[in-house]
Amino acid sequence: MRIVAIKPQKTERFACSERDVRLAFTDAELASVGFGRPKRSFITLRWNTRYSPRPRFSGPVVASLDLVHYRVSEKGVSYDKPQRNAELYLYPVRQNEYSEEAAEEFRIEVLPIIKSWINAEMSKPDTQYLSGHTLVIEWTGETHKRHVLRRR
Repeated sequence: MRIVAIKPQKTERFACSERDVRLAFTDAELASVGFGRPKRSFITLRWNTRYSPRPRFSGPVVASLDLVHYRVSEKGVSYDKPQRNAELYLYPVRQNEYSEEAAEEFRIEVLPIIKSWINAEMSKPDTQYLSGHTLVIEWTGETHKRHVLRRR
């Protein structure tokens, strides 16, 4: 598992730590984890109009999980014999919007949900596996809400 992280601003936090991710997932389950990368904001920079259905977010997006279907080799990315990979991205959220209790709920309840979703998708046969699915976790102010997006 490759982890790339930025240091959040003093007024920001992530939903969990690198340690929490390493404890929750194996290298086989997640290909890479990005803390604040590759994009800083899911809504402004990461949003893609090819996703359907278009969700209506009522709070900040704290994490997203992309299912990708490719193979990385010494020569670069190859589509000949693709492998299934999952990439988790965590986004910085203002501390006044996302409390320590919310982060604890994410670690205890949401990370196992993400893990079971990955395992369910990875266990599907090739005819049912759909790369291009994204699981988005939003903080509504009271609870974590899940959205499953698919690319058209």
